[in-house]
Amino acid sequence: MAIPLCTAVSCVWPVPVEEWPPRIDLPPKITQVQPVPYLGPVPLSLQCPSGAKPFYTFVAAVEDPDPGDTIYWRTFVDYFRNNNYTTLVSDPHTIPPVPGSPGPSLISFPIYTNDVSFSPTPGTTTDPHFVELLIADRPFDDAAAPLDRVVKDGGSSDSVIWTIGFAPNGNSICSTNSGG
Repeated sequence: MAIPLCTAVSCVWPVPVEEWPPRIDLPPKITQVQPVPYLGPVPLSLQCPSGAKPFYTFVAAVEDPDPGDTIYWRTFVDYFRNNNYTTLVSDPHTIPPVPGSPGPSLISFPIYTNDVSFSPTPGTTTDPHFVELLIADRPFDDAAAPLDRVVKDGGSSDSVIWTIGFAPNGNSICSTNSGG
């Protein structure tokens, strides 16, 4: 008797709740760079007028597929050379999230050929040197090893490394400002 009553009154059965997969935190990406690293060493000039600094501007397009993530970035010169892990060229910079922003953000930074970070000697023409851009989706943990490279809270990172070759008539621009 209970069954017909249940069907006559129309029983409601709970609908199973679909379980959503956990949110995956996707890593940030460097999507384009200028100069292009795989075309060979970037020739940087050592010749500038007295008092001017030779530099080259590096450019990268970066993006994070997670819409709420801030991108943190910093640059290095000759970081791994001779175990010299103190060649941080820039403090961390940030690119805050821009809701609804299509496409990547652009980063640009100058590298001065007479920067003391080039080791063993700035402007050495016999050895290749290296410039690195490191991006992350969390702040950097500067107290952890390897120095200046660890990303906090399990964040992700991406990097690009350019090989630099010093040449008397390279592509550098001479700057007379005091920055760098």
